[in-house]
Amino acid sequence: LWPPPKLAWRFLQNRNAPARTEKNDKGGMAVELDVLLRGQSNAFLFLSSDFGGIGASTLISEVQRLLGFDGVNDRVHLTADWYTPGQQTVYGGTAFIGDWVQRGTNGSWQALSHEQSLLNYIAKNPHPQATETAVVWLHSEYDSRNGALTTTEWESAVRADAAWVRQGLGRDAAHSPYVFVSAIPFDTASNAATQAIRLGMEKLSADASFGALVGARALDIDMSYKFSSETTSLSYGAAHMSRQDTVQTAQRLARSLAEEWAEYARPNSPVALAGGNLAEDGPKVVSAKLQDANTLLVKVTQDRSAGFAALDPDAAAGIGWSVRSSGGVAVANRVEMLSVDTLQIDFASTLPSDGVVFYGYGYGRLAAYNQPGQGNAIYDKTGMPIWTPTQGVRIDTAAPPSPTPTAPAPIQTTLGSGSDTLVLRISQDAYQGSAQYTVKVDNVQVGGTQTATAWHSSGQSDTLTIKGNWAIGNHSVAVTFLNDAWGGTSTADRNLYVDGMTYDGAAVTNGSAALRAAGPATFTVMDSTAVPGTTPTPTAPTAPAPVQTTLGSGSDTLVLRISQDAYQGSAQYTVKVDNVQIGGTQTATAWHSSG
Repeated sequence: LWPPPKLAWRFLQNRNAPARTEKNDKGGMAVELDVLLRGQSNAFLFLSSDFGGIGASTLISEVQRLLGFDGVNDRVHLTADWYTPGQQTVYGGTAFIGDWVQRGTNGSWQALSHEQSLLNYIAKNPHPQATETAVVWLHSEYDSRNGALTTTEWESAVRADAAWVRQGLGRDAAHSPYVFVSAIPFDTASNAATQAIRLGMEKLSADASFGALVGARALDIDMSYKFSSETTSLSYGAAHMSRQDTVQTAQRLARSLAEEWAEYARPNSPVALAGGNLAEDGPKVVSAKLQDANTLLVKVTQDRSAGFAALDPDAAAGIGWSVRSSGGVAVANRVEMLSVDTLQIDFASTLPSDGVVFYGYGYGRLAAYNQPGQGNAIYDKTGMPIWTPTQGVRIDTAAPPSPTPTAPAPIQTTLGSGSDTLVLRISQDAYQGSAQYTVKVDNVQVGGTQTATAWHSSGQSDTLTIKGNWAIGNHSVAVTFLNDAWGGTSTADRNLYVDGMTYDGAAVTNGSAALRAAGPATFTVMDSTAVPGTTPTPTAPTAPAPVQTTLGSGSDTLVLRISQDAYQGSAQYTVKVDNVQIGGTQTATAWHSSG
């Protein structure tokens, strides 16, 4: 994988210049910061003429821009060498463990020739003017092919390396952070080894005493460049980054480095204006809750972003998402954004109860075989990709909370006919069914059994209008609760409420009641108007006016037209839909003979 020597674009920028102690033109002491790039052939592509060194130049110029450095008084230097024998910081086709370091016969780590070459470079190119040196680690490719590699072994080797490097630099951990490019998708890589390296990077980053951070995650890359010596037929997903891959990775590294160096930011620089937080972390998955057998609700914490960017077709199709368990792997087939911090992810198969969610597991390139990967991640509005911790996020299989039920719309019912009008406002506490009741005026039932709809907790009421011709004087009204029920708690209790009533438009005094047990509530209304008209000469009876009754709520409407032949009382009936009774017993009013 390592090309023949070619002209390198080398950043050995006046490292031996005398110390500069002058103030910069902004009134502060001049600042110099170093970036030491180390790694294999993809690190080489940051520097070499293959892409005109655009990866390296992007990294340096972007860190300087974010910190408000002018590049003259305040500067960031990239230091690296792939060409000078015995002083290379970059060497392709090599594994860190095995080619750079290895355990000796006593079990301790030993520096091999490539590691010694790195240390020689540091010793022969001192730069005491720099306040800090960040060590950018783009060095996982060949190690990711070692299926026997463990996190413990890789982490131990890096700790030994850091001790040597920091001794050579003469810097402590606080002033020489290791900045990892999370293990990139490398063809022929072992999933287990790639995961082991990524986990090691995260563990070292979590150890404040070590001094490290994951500076860039790079699953959404093309890996499409080929050196002339390569014979692979792959157009994408091979061994080497494309030009745009190096730029994208450099931009992400720059944000991480600028935030790491926030204390050096100049006033009014992007870092200073952001309060030292550039949202460089991207959306981190923090929970995954089982919504149904094939669906997860995934929550993220956003790093100062206002939410997710629009999904491209690959991201919307679920690329990269998997749920892994002892029973196998479930792969996502659809992603939908529900809110600024929530995704709904659908899977092609039933999700296991012991499943763990991953985004870009192992090799993990976010692309179909031999297809481009740029733009395929889920991004926040600042362009940073979503990520899961290397160990994944275990599914929460607890049943989701029941949605808050929506109160049904109140109903309006009219019974009878006449010049007088009694209006009752009725509500209920529903429990295992709705409250039912009857209404009597002067001990005569009006209509059939009524069923309450409105919830008392919603502050709404059904309206029951009763028409009649009642003489001047007092009249009794009885509302009888028929079907009390109680489940042992205040939230499992069926009750009926008379929320108020009017008679001929005037509010009835003491016209409300809470019926918490089966039985009647009795009220008195007073009529002050005579029944219109005189006693008529007996003639054929006048057909009563038809009534209109509305039951239930919903988007569908069933309308029945009912009439009767009345004899010693009116006909009564019930209505069922799909064998479920709607409302109570109804009483017909219209005469069939009246048409």
